[in-house]
Amino acid sequence: MPEHDGRPDDRRPSNRDPFDRDPERHAGDGDAGDGDAGDGDAGERRSEDEVFARKVADLGDRLARQRAAPRGPAADLGDGAGGDSARAAANRDAAAAGRGMAYGMRMATELVAAVAVGGAIGIGLDKWLRTWPWLFLLFFLLGFVAGVVNVVRAYGRLAAQIAAARRDGDASAHQ
Repeated sequence: MPEHDGRPDDRRPSNRDPFDRDPERHAGDGDAGDGDAGDGDAGERRSEDEVFARKVADLGDRLARQRAAPRGPAADLGDGAGGDSARAAANRDAAAAGRGMAYGMRMATELVAAVAVGGAIGIGLDKWLRTWPWLFLLFFLLGFVAGVVNVVRAYGRLAAQIAAARRDGDASAHQ
């Protein structure tokens, strides 16, 4: 294996911080950054840092332009009031989708909980009265029916809320 001659090598990690803004601090560390003899040329390092700084500034400008650009379906409508109303409609649709997921999870949880509670009550009564499995089956079915009734009731409330929101939305659109 050849001895190391002290020259910087591309395979050796550099001790320079690529985000360091002070190129003079590393002027004598023997790492020119390009794999040359490592003469500590501060001018070469300065130009590398300047190129890096320009790239970072360019990236910041592009990110700012991208953040300022409209997104989604409303982006096609331009910057007028139509774009704002379309953006608001898209936000309302996203909020409605989130509420729908929440209601769905709630209904599923209520159904499972009612069946579990009914089954647990049935098991407890069967063990106490030694009537296995009859009370378990009875309360399991009662829990299932109670869960379905809760889901249907919650769906009715949700449908009424949606209908009221549509009426309110249609009434405000025609005024």
